[in-house]
Amino acid sequence: MELRHLRYFLAVAEELNFSRAAARLHIAQPPLSVQIRSLERYLGAALFLRQGRTVRLTKEGEAFLVEARRILDLADSAKQVVHRASAGQAGTLHIAGIAHAFWQILPLTVTRFRTTNPDVTIDLAEVDTAEALVRLRDRVVDIALVRAGAADDDLALRPLKKELLAAVVPATHPLATRARVDIAELAGEPFVMPSRSVSPYYHDQVVMALLNAGIPSRIAFEGSTIQSQIGFVACGLGVTLAPTSARMLRTQGAVWVPLAESVLLTEIAAVWLRDSPSALVRSFLRTLDVVYGPEDAPPLPGSEESIDT
Repeated sequence: MELRHLRYFLAVAEELNFSRAAARLHIAQPPLSVQIRSLERYLGAALFLRQGRTVRLTKEGEAFLVEARRILDLADSAKQVVHRASAGQAGTLHIAGIAHAFWQILPLTVTRFRTTNPDVTIDLAEVDTAEALVRLRDRVVDIALVRAGAADDDLALRPLKKELLAAVVPATHPLATRARVDIAELAGEPFVMPSRSVSPYYHDQVVMALLNAGIPSRIAFEGSTIQSQIGFVACGLGVTLAPTSARMLRTQGAVWVPLAESVLLTEIAAVWLRDSPSALVRSFLRTLDVVYGPEDAPPLPGSEESIDT
């Protein structure tokens, strides 16, 4: 039994006339009669009572009609699901993001994406940059939001958000009462650095900023997350440079002090496998364009704390 048998049966059942059913199906009447007899033999029961030109459903035919309609509806629904999936409007989108991405980028983008794509299931995972790239290359996730600079030749990158860094010092530190601080004033301070094994790009940015200011970094501790970096500072173990948006992570004992000059920008970017962007990924990227503007658009006006691109 094939779907065409069900469609043939449904046409005859609704028309109760083989000639009209054949015309509706755009086939000749004899082949239609042959297909209906074949279906009856397969089911082992007569579906129609044929008395001259009069055609009526048997009790078996009436029962089969309910199931035939249900099966055809399910087949049509499955076809629509495939079409929506091929258009990036259905399926499951697996996204990995660093903690920073969950502060603003993902809440804004996922909320909008779900509004326009209600049939897409979103699977989110918070991981560090290194783990996100592993999952991406292993095709466990479809797209990742990580520190820019992490992409390689096999990955495509879409910059999203640039941020200035600020100094974070213990509340008891002499610089804690300052309105601004020059990065050179951090010379000689023990530094709490982002772990390079977890976020090499972010780590290297901080090191480069210090070297550009003529400051050799004295790494006292490494934090695997921005939260732990700030926590170490609050414990009085050193100072650090962190993205200004992390100020929402209010930690008692740590004070944020803006830098006197814009010495460094960190950047979050969406990355995906260059060779196979799925329809879902393309759809999500279109939402990012709506939220953050086209990739080649000039930077939008922003405060000194964040510059969206």
